[in-house]
Formats: sequence, C-alpha cells, structure tokens
Amino acid sequence: MKYSPVLVFAALCMPLVSGSVLAQTDDYESVQDNEPIRQLAGLALAEQTAEVATTVSQRMNEVHVEEGQAVKKGQLLATLEYSVSKAEYEAAKAIADDQSSVNVALIDARESRDRVLRFQQAVQSGASNQMELEIARNEFNKAMAVLDREKSQMISANKAAETAAAKQEGYFIRAPFDGIVAEQHVHVGNMVRGGDVIFTVVAPARLRAELNLPVELFGRLSQGETYDIQAGQPVERTLEARLKFVSPGIDSASQTFRCVFEIDNSDLGLPAGFPVRLSESQIRGMLPSNSKHQLSMKK
Repeated sequence: MKYSPVLVFAALCMPLVSGSVLAQTDDYESVQDNEPIRQLAGLALAEQTAEVATTVSQRMNEVHVEEGQAVKKGQLLATLEYSVSKAEYEAAKAIADDQSSVNVALIDARESRDRVLRFQQAVQSGASNQMELEIARNEFNKAMAVLDREKSQMISANKAAETAAAKQEGYFIRAPFDGIVAEQHVHVGNMVRGGDVIFTVVAPARLRAELNLPVELFGRLSQGETYDIQAGQPVERTLEARLKFVSPGIDSASQTFRCVFEIDNSDLGLPAGFPVRLSESQIRGMLPSNSKHQLSMKK
C-alpha cells in the first residue's frame, strides 16, 4: 500500500499530548536553544461531583427537587415506591416495641427471687426444710433462663427493625453534600434498578483546576500560595487560584508536571468547565532574567 507523502509529513508533524483532558495548548520556546516548551491547559471543574444512584430496584414515585436547585447534605431528592418495605419495617418495629414478654419474665424472676429469700429465712427459723429451699432455687434459675431468652429475642427484634429501617432508607434518595442538582436522569414513573444513577449533584462553591506546567517551573511553585490563572471562554479574565498540590513526578513525554489549583467560587459566579492556564506574566515572573530557559511566546 502506498501512502501520500503529504499525509506522512502531516502525521509526523502532529504534536504528542499526554495527561488529562486538555482544553487548549500554549506553545513556548526557550530564548537560547529554540526547544519548544508546552503549557498544557486544563479545565476548572466543580471540586465535588457525585452521581447519586439507587441501591434498590423499584419505580420512581416522587421527585422533590428540580435541576439547578441548591440542596443541603441529606436533603430528600426523590422517593421510590416503598409500600412493601414500609410494611416490613412497621411489622419488625412492632415486634421490637412489644416488650410485654420481657416484662412478664422479669416479674416472674423477681417473684422467684423473693420466694428463695423467704425460704432461706424459713429454713433458718426452722419453719421450712432444705428441700423446699432447693425447689425454690430451681424455680428461680428457670425464671432467670426465661428472662435471658426473652431479652435475647428482644435484642434480635431490635436488630431486625434496624435492618428493615436501613433497607427502607434505600428507597429515599438524598443529597450526598451541599451542592446543586446539575442533572436529573430519571423521572416519575420510570422503573430503576440498583446502581442506576438518579441525579448528578455538584458542589461548585470551589473549583478544581489541574494544570500541566512546563518542567522549567518545577520547584518554583509553593503549595498554599496564590497564583494568577487565565480563564478562557466564557469567563475570559484573570482569576486567583490557590495551589493545593504539586506532583512529585514529571511527565517525560510532555516535559510537564501536574499541579492542582483551587478557585474560590462561593458566589457561584463562575460556571464549571471553562479552560484555564497559568498566565504568561506569572510564568515569566517565576524565572530569573538570566535563565537560559526564560520563556517567550512562540511566534
């Protein structure tokens, strides 16, 4: 098979890209040695994103929120049909709440104990004999065994009620954290199965931006410090971002290292998903003027 020289040349000239999903790539070159240096731009995404799924299979009964609505952690988002589970829970709870058997056994044990004490006094005074005392003691031991059995059954009933309550909770879909309902995947009347995603909830009050920076900047950034981040469309302005993490390793293919920045978005004025990069002025300011790797924008 023959290949067009033009296609072969184009393929050889394509840049190699590694790392996370890139929004754009800015090329830089060394003033001295003409070697290209790349800053691989990233995306500013919500720091927390959760796909809220169900653990049970049932029909969607009610949806209590709308897309775009702010929610609090634990807030009820939707309810699945749970009439059968409710009946099971109520039956288990009724058994657990019924302590009559324990109370009866407790009364019998106390009466048997008092009978033993009376016979002990009677034996000491000569009004009764040792055999009658032993019979009373045996009756007391039997009453205590019954009481222990009833207590054990009550504990088992309480555990069964707790299990039924936990199972019933699976029919209630709740927000995992304070955030915003970004997407609703299932609607009232739909049948869902365990593991199906019902909502996507995001917490955009803080945005997380992962940037792959030129290796020349390695060791020149400090965790906890604030840096200028250039935001792309639709934000199109410079933002302040706090450096949370610097990777201890370097990607040899792209000659970059990964950094994680945090952008305050407490007023929710920034949309998640816009492209970001470290500003050119910020990069220039990190390098000494006499460095052979001082960067200039590639023409």
